Amino acid sequence: DPLAFAIGECHKRGMELHAWIVTIPAGNTRQVQLQGRSSVVRKNRTICKLYKGNWYLDPGNPGTKEYLSCIVKEITSRYDIDGIHFDYIRYPE
Repeated sequence: DPLAFAIGECHKRGMELHAWIVTIPAGNTRQVQLQGRSSVVRKNRTICKLYKGNWYLDPGNPGTKEYLSCIVKEITSRYDIDGIHFDYIRYPE
């Protein structure tokens, strides 16, 4: 488990490790196809929007909040993480 290993190594050295989550972008059409069934677009299409050839989670959809909350809950319940950063938590430009 790479994350558990990284956390352990950081903590041994007195460092913190923060998870960095890219929240809204889900990838372009090709990337989504390459991800196959593991893609959020395939698993939870109702919270996704296609915009200018790229897929995004819809920040205005309450399901997006629920989806991201589940990810954070999984990380915080499984790992001794020191923090979480949310990146790209905005509408696409």
